[in-house]
Amino acid sequence: MQIKNFLLLGMLCTYVIFTKAQIPLINISGNLKTSSGEPIAAATVKLQDSKYGAVSDQNGDYEIRNVKPGTYIVLVNAVGYKLQKKEVKVLHAEHRLVNFKLTESIQQIEVVSVL
Repeated sequence: MQIKNFLLLGMLCTYVIFTKAQIPLINISGNLKTSSGEPIAAATVKLQDSKYGAVSDQNGDYEIRNVKPGTYIVLVNAVGYKLQKKEVKVLHAEHRLVNFKLTESIQQIEVVSVL
């Protein structure tokens, strides 16, 4: 009787492990450009309230890898540009392409005098 319970428990654990391993992971990628069409390098692209994120390369391209299916808000932040957000729904086995056009943030900084 104990052997049957042990085998049943082993089969159940194996089933759980293999069903969890079957969840496909998806990549979210895209391109970041200015309103004039220039690529934006070194911008932070992040999925809100998650551990997922990336930094854009010199061509403005980014890729966030191994994202679980779900609905996310993609945040893009770059120095000198306004923060942008887009909601993205990621389904099973679907690669998502999310491009952004960022507008410049015009803010005045006070003059600092060094004596």
